[in-house]
Amino acid sequence: MLPYFVTILLVAILSSTAQKYKLAFCSLEHYDRKLEKSYRFFVFLTAAVLIFVAGVRYRVGTDYMSYTIGYETRAEHLWQDIIEFSEPGLGFIAYISHYIYDDYATMIFIASIITVGAHVVTINKYSEDFFFSMMLYIFIGAWHGSFNGIRQYLAAAVLFLGHRYLLQRSFWKYLLVVLAAACFHLTAFVMLPVYFLVREKIDIKTISLVLLTGMVLYFSGDVLFEIMGFIKGRDQSEYEYMTTDVNIFRILVAFAPLLLMVFARKRFLTDTENAFYVIMLVINAVFLFATSGSAYLARIGIYTDVYATLAFPKLLKVFQKRDRNVLKFIILALYGLYWFYEVWSRDSLNHFRWIFSR
Repeated sequence: MLPYFVTILLVAILSSTAQKYKLAFCSLEHYDRKLEKSYRFFVFLTAAVLIFVAGVRYRVGTDYMSYTIGYETRAEHLWQDIIEFSEPGLGFIAYISHYIYDDYATMIFIASIITVGAHVVTINKYSEDFFFSMMLYIFIGAWHGSFNGIRQYLAAAVLFLGHRYLLQRSFWKYLLVVLAAACFHLTAFVMLPVYFLVREKIDIKTISLVLLTGMVLYFSGDVLFEIMGFIKGRDQSEYEYMTTDVNIFRILVAFAPLLLMVFARKRFLTDTENAFYVIMLVINAVFLFATSGSAYLARIGIYTDVYATLAFPKLLKVFQKRDRNVLKFIILALYGLYWFYEVWSRDSLNHFRWIFSR
């Protein structure tokens, strides 16, 4: 667990320094190149630490070895996968790694650069509190989660990077983003209907539509298993992971942010951008509850969990500074405990090893 604690400490120091420079830079009346470079440098260092630890891990994550075993095959079948649109994204990364340094570790490292890099860039661009958001990024599991579902987290990173087209209500551009994400994992297509769920404000109609979608998802488990079986060419319902219930703590964590909505002002919730991030919290909670009977289907949360990193700072704006700081501390403390439990309880995560010891 020591590498995780050191990583968290470094990220806390670097991201808080970046936030300090960012606030100073944004408060200036005149452009200061030196201050901007300092702010961006510490953002880069924050990302670099997370990328390095994720990129040079060894046998950390449930699916790690399956990805390493398929390294050569992915590169060899790249063009066939492109023609058949059979998730060629990771194959392309494997193909590129052959020309950089022919080793599966190179593929893992490049995947980490894309996944973590896209997340940090997006958080830096849209978050009003970089430090707070980066701590949440780690504690909600979005960082160490990418150690397991590499392809799905790559897809989620692409969607997160391009979520501005959801904000701008630009369907065709968002469709291109979804297609790009689906190159890594076909489940990215489940995020296409989200375009029609996101509204300019939060009202009864919007909430009702999300709840209705959740109900449809809840009663469509067997149909979804059949669709996946057709795509993968084998029955999926026979696998224990498919029918394993989701840990109750995960569901509670997904619903916890919604408590803050009770205290949010009406004016705040009707603001287009703020409402978008809040409704993404609602979608995340409803979708996770709807798929709680299947740990596999619940992986849809990979695409929506990360929006908490942007939604929390916006929700907290409605509170006074003193109350806001107290709430930040409580939120980070509780999510920190959740993170510790999540990592400590999994053998595939808590015994961290470096690729250098291979």
